[in-house]
Amino acid sequence: MGDTEFSNIESAVGRLIDGDEDARESLLKLSYERLQRLTSKMLRQYPVVRRWEQTDDIFQRAAMRLWNALSKIQPEDSRHYFNLAALQVRRELIDVARSLSGPMGIAANYETIGDEENTRGPVVNAGDRQTEEPPDLAEWTEFHEAVDRLDEDLRETFQLIWYQGLTQEAVAKLTGVPQRTISRRWQKSRRELYAILNRQLPG
Repeated sequence: MGDTEFSNIESAVGRLIDGDEDARESLLKLSYERLQRLTSKMLRQYPVVRRWEQTDDIFQRAAMRLWNALSKIQPEDSRHYFNLAALQVRRELIDVARSLSGPMGIAANYETIGDEENTRGPVVNAGDRQTEEPPDLAEWTEFHEAVDRLDEDLRETFQLIWYQGLTQEAVAKLTGVPQRTISRRWQKSRRELYAILNRQLPG
């Protein structure tokens, strides 16, 4: 995220706190392109998820979650807003994974028909074979759920960088924590997630 975009969001949050209701819509407009870009980047690493869910669909639902959250919750400051936005994105990605995974999930009970990659149809006699989601779908679910198991400071740092695309410098400014501390938290959060998942983190 560039300095101008960051400053514009901070300004919109400030106006919302001051009672300017139009600032809520401004916040969403400022977030749209960034959320879409971040969602596209995440899906690029998980083709099985991208096969069933379009980037625009996930992005729109995440944006709607954010809109609903802002209609009920007044951000205390820019830090609160960015954490709120990150939480909505992560919740949407977890819900997507849950809707696709498991023996009753869409991904387990549909298969590609013919040569077209995006042509899908229901699996015939699904009970005759093991209906399990592909490994990368299981990884997608496990990864996003594992973030919630981090300590609060590590989770905040990871979410702001991973789900909101903030730089370490921006996170330091937002939280009032020295950048070297943010850097340590970022590295530690990745190590802990690596240990939880027992594999290389995506991206």
